[in-house]
Amino acid sequence: MTTLRGANLSGANLTGANLNHADLISADLTNAKLQSADLRDAGLSGANLNNADLSGADLTNAALVEADLEYANLTDANLTGAKFRGAKFNGANLIWLTDATKLNELRPHLLIQPEEDGKLRIKVISLFYSLK
Repeated sequence: MTTLRGANLSGANLTGANLNHADLISADLTNAKLQSADLRDAGLSGANLNNADLSGADLTNAALVEADLEYANLTDANLTGAKFRGAKFNGANLIWLTDATKLNELRPHLLIQPEEDGKLRIKVISLFYSLK
């Protein structure tokens, strides 16, 4: 297991990195490039992912409790089983291959727009929201 707890990785290029089970708790990943990174089961609680590019990243079962994901790009990221309790999503870009009916509990906090290719463009409009 990679231990980077509290590390300053601001602006780091971690594209395609294998960070499976990594301990990134309270790490600074501001402006980091994490496209297609393997973050399955990673500990990202309290991490600063402000403006990070997580497009195509695999965050399956990752813990992002109280993480700052403001203005992060989560386009096509796999968020299956990820824990977001207390996370901040202001301005985040989320485009998921999913059915809008599965997002009903979030509708008051998101602007959901269907794309022509069948994807959903989701813009977070709340300043703070807690996902279970």
